[in-house]
Amino acid sequence: MQPPLLPADETKRLESLRRMQLLYTPDEGALDSVTRTAKLIFQTPIVLISLVDHNRQWFKSCLGLPLRETPRDISLCGHAILGDEIFVIEDTTQDERFADNPLVLGEPGIRFYAGRPLKNREGFNIGTLCLIDRIPRLLAPSELQALDDLGKWAELALMARELSDTQAGLVANHDDEARRAMLDAKLNLWNSETTRELLERETIRAFHQQTPLTVLVAEIAGFDAIQDRYGSLAADTLLAELSRTMGSVIRTYDTLGRHGNTQFLMALPGVDEEKARQVVSKLRRACSLIMFMPEDSVVDIHVLLGSASADFRTRTPEPILLIEQAIRNMA
Repeated sequence: MQPPLLPADETKRLESLRRMQLLYTPDEGALDSVTRTAKLIFQTPIVLISLVDHNRQWFKSCLGLPLRETPRDISLCGHAILGDEIFVIEDTTQDERFADNPLVLGEPGIRFYAGRPLKNREGFNIGTLCLIDRIPRLLAPSELQALDDLGKWAELALMARELSDTQAGLVANHDDEARRAMLDAKLNLWNSETTRELLERETIRAFHQQTPLTVLVAEIAGFDAIQDRYGSLAADTLLAELSRTMGSVIRTYDTLGRHGNTQFLMALPGVDEEKARQVVSKLRRACSLIMFMPEDSVVDIHVLLGSASADFRTRTPEPILLIEQAIRNMA
C-alpha cells in the first residue's frame, strides 16, 4: 500500500482548512444536495464530500457509509488532493498503490474511485467530492465533465457557507475533540444538549437585538412502531433522510439538531410568525417526498411539525416555553 504524499503547501493548506471551521460540524443542506445529485447521476452506492485533515479524512457530507472518518494514510482522497485534475482509479485491485489497502480488502470494499479536488476561497485543495463503487467502472468524458461541474457546485456551496454568529462562536471556542462530543454520532447533527445550548444563546441574542425568533420541532408520527417493526438500522436511515431533507429547506445559519431520542429542533433567528408559516409549508412539502422502503415495501411517512415564534421586544427570553409551545402545536 502506498500512503498519500503531503502537498508542498501542507502547512498553509491545513491552516486554511482550520479557518473555515468545517471539521466536526453538522451536515449542511447545500452540500448534501450536491452528494444526492451525484448519487442520482452516477448511481454509485457511496458519495462523499471529504475534508483531508492532518491525520484523517472527515466526511462533511456522506451517503452510503456508516463511517464519518478514516485515517488519512489509507485514504484515496489524500492522493486526489495532490493535483487539480479528477483522480480516477477504475479498478483498485489492479493498481499496486491500492490493491492491499484496508478499504479495498475490507469494508467498504472499494473497487472504483473518482475524486474531484475541492478548492476553498484561498485556493487550497481542502478535500474532494468523490464517487465510490464496489465494482470496477469507467467514466466517459461526459461523466467526467458532470463530476467536474458538481465539484464547482460544491466549491460554491463551501464558499457561500455561513454559520450563525451563535454557532460560529460555539465552534470557535472548542477544539476538534470537543466539537466531536457535541455531535450526534448517527446523524452528524448537534446533539440534544448542544442544541439546547444554542437555542438558549439564540434567545438571549434575539432579546438583546430586539429581533424575532422561531422554534420548530419535528417528529415522525409512529416512529417507535416503525422502529419495532423494521429495526434500528432502518429507523436510523429514516431519521437521517429526514434530517437531510430539513437541512435542505432551512438556511445555512439556522440551527438544526436533536431534541431527545425522536424529535428534531430548529432555531430560526430573525423569523417571525408569518415567515415561520412559510417555512413550515416548505418543510411539509419536502417531507412529503421522503421515500421509506424497508424490506422491499413502501411505507407512508407523516412528519409532525410544530412552530412557536416570539418577539423579545417585550419579553425576557424563555427558550423552554418556546419548545413546549412548538410541541403543543405539532400536527
